[in-house]
Amino acid sequence: MGKITFLAVGSRGDLNPACILGQALKDEGYRVCIATHDRFRDFVLNLGLEFFTIAGDYRELLNSEAGLDTLEGKGSFRLIDDALLLQQLEDSYAACQESDLIIAFPLSFFAYHIAEALNIRFMAMSYFPIVKTRDFPFLGFDQRKSDTLQRWLNPFSYKLVGFLAWNRDRQVINTFRQKLNLPPIPFRGVAGRQDIPLNLTEVPTIHYFSDKIIPRPQDWADSVYVTGYLLSKLEPNYQPPTELKDFIEEGNKPVYVGFGSMAVREPQRITNTIIEALAKSDKRAILLSGWASLGTVDLPDNVYLLKEYVPFAWLFPQMATLIHHGGSGTVALGLHSGIPQVIVPFFADRPAWGKTLQTLGVAPPPIPIKELTAKKLSEAIDIAVTNPDLKAKAIKIAADLESENGVKSATKVVQKYLPI
Repeated sequence: MGKITFLAVGSRGDLNPACILGQALKDEGYRVCIATHDRFRDFVLNLGLEFFTIAGDYRELLNSEAGLDTLEGKGSFRLIDDALLLQQLEDSYAACQESDLIIAFPLSFFAYHIAEALNIRFMAMSYFPIVKTRDFPFLGFDQRKSDTLQRWLNPFSYKLVGFLAWNRDRQVINTFRQKLNLPPIPFRGVAGRQDIPLNLTEVPTIHYFSDKIIPRPQDWADSVYVTGYLLSKLEPNYQPPTELKDFIEEGNKPVYVGFGSMAVREPQRITNTIIEALAKSDKRAILLSGWASLGTVDLPDNVYLLKEYVPFAWLFPQMATLIHHGGSGTVALGLHSGIPQVIVPFFADRPAWGKTLQTLGVAPPPIPIKELTAKKLSEAIDIAVTNPDLKAKAIKIAADLESENGVKSATKVVQKYLPI
C-alpha cells in the first residue's frame, strides 16, 4: 500500500478532518502522514499516525495585530510573511517524500507545486465550496439566487479570489519552484498555464459537508465530490474530568459558549458580555477558553471554564444550545447532535454558515462578533433554548444526517486516485 500525506496547515479545524480520514485510510492498509504544526504533535502521534512538522503557529498568528485585523475584516488578509510561507513550502516538500498522494486543505493548496515536482497526484479538500459554480459566489453559499446576471457573475468571484491569492504569493512560490527546477507560473496563475503536467490535469476536490445542508451544484464536474461530514470519535475511551461531569449533571442543561480557534482583541470585555447575557437569560454555561483566551475574569458559579480540549462529540449532545463562531466543524457536530445553535461569526465562511443555519430553521439570526452585545446574545439564547420549532428541526436534520457516512464516502474517493 502507498503513502498518503495530509498537509493540515492552520487550526484544529483543519487538523481534525485530516486525522479522521487518515485513520480510516490507515485502517485500509495505507501509510498515513499528517504534516502539521508542532503544537499538534502529541495529538497526531497518539492516534497512531505519522507526524511531520510544518512551521508556524496559527494561535500566535491569529493573536497578532495582523491576525486580529484579519478576523475583524481589516488589513491585507495575510497572516504569514514571505519567509514563513517559504519555510512551509520547504517543510511540506520534505514531508511529502515517498508519497503517492498529497491531500491538502485551503491553507496548503501550494501542495499543487510539490505534487508537480514529485510527479504524484494532488487532491484538494475543503469544508466550504471552493469550486466555481453559477449557483452562488465565493463564500456566499447562503446566497442562492435565480437571477440570470448573478448566475453569470458568480463564477468570476472564484476566479478573482484565485487570481488575487496567486499574485499575493507568486514571487515566493516561483522562487520555490525555481529551487525544484520547475518553470515559473505566469501572473494569471495555474489557469493560465499551457504546460500543465499530466498528473495535474485534473485535481479532484472533496467537499466534506452534506448536500442536505448545501445542495451540490449541478455544474460541478464529476471530479468534484460532496461526501458528507467527516465525523468520528477520535477518542472513544475519553473520560471527562469529574468536575466537568458533575457540573453538567447538577442542574438544567447548560449552554456551550466557545469561539474555537478565533482570537479576539479584548477577551475580558467579550467574556463579561457573555456573563451578562447568561445572567439575563438565567442560564448555566460551559465556556471554552480557546484561542480567544475567554474566561480571564472572575467567573460566577454558573459558568464552568473549559481550559483543555474536550471531544465535542461527547459534550454537545448534553447542551441546551451551542453558541460559537460558526466554524464548519463545530457547525457539523452541532447539526449531528440535534442541538439549536447561535452563531457569532467572525470572517471568511463563518457568516455564510450562520445564515445557512438560520435558513434551515435551527438557529436565530447570526450576531457578527463586531455587533455582539449582552442584550442581543441573551435574546438569541432565549430563542434557541425555548423555541420548539428550532429544536424540532434540529432533531430532524440530525436524523436525516444519520444516513450519511462521510468518512466511508471520502475514503472511497481517495482510493480511486491511488495507484493500484
